[in-house]
Amino acid sequence: MVRGTGFPRARVQREVDRYCIWPGQACSYKVGHMSWVKAREKAKAILGPKFDLRRFHQVLLEGALPLTILEGLIEARARAAR
Repeated sequence: MVRGTGFPRARVQREVDRYCIWPGQACSYKVGHMSWVKAREKAKAILGPKFDLRRFHQVLLEGALPLTILEGLIEARARAAR
């Protein structure tokens, strides 16, 4: 991994430890990532050329939300901005 990423050995060791000690973290991160990308693409489809990435990210000011609520909020904001 050091050779493949170019990261220092200490950083690589922390990553390996994290995956071994907390195996669900990587999976939950990816699920969240896929939800975020899906919501962004839906907002882009709704808004078309009016889509603004900075405005899209304003939803983060709402704080931590369950993914289904986050997706719904993003869609509602996109429809309201249309």
